[in-house]
Amino acid sequence: MRYITGCWLLLLLAAAHGSVLQSANNLATESRQAGLDQKIYLLYISRPDCPYCARLEKDVLQPLLAGREFDHQLVLRELSMEQAQLIDFDGRPSSGQKLMAQYQVDGAPTLLFFDSQGNELSERLNGYFSADYFWYYFIERIGQASLKLSGPAQSGSE
Repeated sequence: MRYITGCWLLLLLAAAHGSVLQSANNLATESRQAGLDQKIYLLYISRPDCPYCARLEKDVLQPLLAGREFDHQLVLRELSMEQAQLIDFDGRPSSGQKLMAQYQVDGAPTLLFFDSQGNELSERLNGYFSADYFWYYFIERIGQASLKLSGPAQSGSE
């Protein structure tokens, strides 16, 4: 009986581990790896104690990671607006606040769709109220970003 209980516990832990949001620490390295894999670098901007962030994570991001349907298209990383240290897309030291100012992010939650150079590939998704229409807009943005990512020649600027 202990063996069976232990196996179930391990399976639950493995499933939970597969849907954990990973923090963005080095945008230059992470986005370049995504580019090498022909994937979108999806940056989720969050804020501690944000009820809308918590709902977005529960309703959309956790199922997205657990379902793995988009694994071949994107790399998802979370960046807290209050994160003190990170490396930006140019390989320079930065912070969550500096990155928010650079990309003119007004609040959380926000989803930004980037290429390997830190260029936005599609219109960002700002805020969250419910999953009802969110999936439609999310899939639309993934399609826009994928088209741009696989386009003929990337100029490196918008």
